[in-house]
Amino acid sequence: MQILAIFIGGGIGSLFRYLVSLKFGHFILWGLPWATILANGAASLLLGFFTAIAIKDGFSAEWRGFLMIGLCGGFSTFSTFGLETYTMLSGGEYISALSNIILSIIVSLICILIGFRIGG
Repeated sequence: MQILAIFIGGGIGSLFRYLVSLKFGHFILWGLPWATILANGAASLLLGFFTAIAIKDGFSAEWRGFLMIGLCGGFSTFSTFGLETYTMLSGGEYISALSNIILSIIVSLICILIGFRIGG
């Protein structure tokens, strides 16, 4: 059952990621891929929230798999982050690449913290 829950959650998360890309994929400011940063930040916020709830109230293995592994895993996109950063580096856009790395990490960590606070 847990595998099915992860599968369904991953499909929903991937759909969310696609919708964020459709809505914000054209928005590039300072040479940064904001749709990816937004998707990863939102997934981190949700993961922090769900983790806090799981610690406090507990989730079944199926719900953890659905929400934390499937939904958040499908919604976030480390591979796209890597490809976009690589593209910047190979194009000589070193400042944009470094900015993307730093901003992505900071945004994700702050969103995890906010999610924990909301869920706790």
